[in-house]
Amino acid sequence: MAEKDSFFFLTVNTQQNGRKYGERLSAACRALAEDVSPYIRFMAGSHPELIDSLEVIMPDANCTADSVTSTSHKGTVTSGKWHIHFAVEVVHRTRVQLNIKKLTAYFCKALRLEGIHFDLKLYKRADRQNIYNYIRKHVEKPA
Repeated sequence: MAEKDSFFFLTVNTQQNGRKYGERLSAACRALAEDVSPYIRFMAGSHPELIDSLEVIMPDANCTADSVTSTSHKGTVTSGKWHIHFAVEVVHRTRVQLNIKKLTAYFCKALRLEGIHFDLKLYKRADRQNIYNYIRKHVEKPA
């Protein structure tokens, strides 16, 4: 089977104000970046040995509460809800998906919330740089 590249763009929004939610969200993201493999869903006939690389792209290397965004724009209104954008890139020779149900449950538990807004989109590799720039838009660039 030919090598494929799946580039998933994710948004997790706590729909909550308060710094503790930013801190919980950043801690959950750091833990997820360490091992996202439990949230990979293998389709029929697929298995883990057919994944060549797995990368989680966060706003910055430490995913601190300061790098988790506390603004959410709806038209011209800023609601101040804690959220994060990140990506998961999987290079594989199989059929994979991210398990949305498990990811949502993971973030709800880590955030100690009954519900969150969770969005996942699959993009082509050609869009990678634009997504990367969007994820890191609030990270200060070196002078």
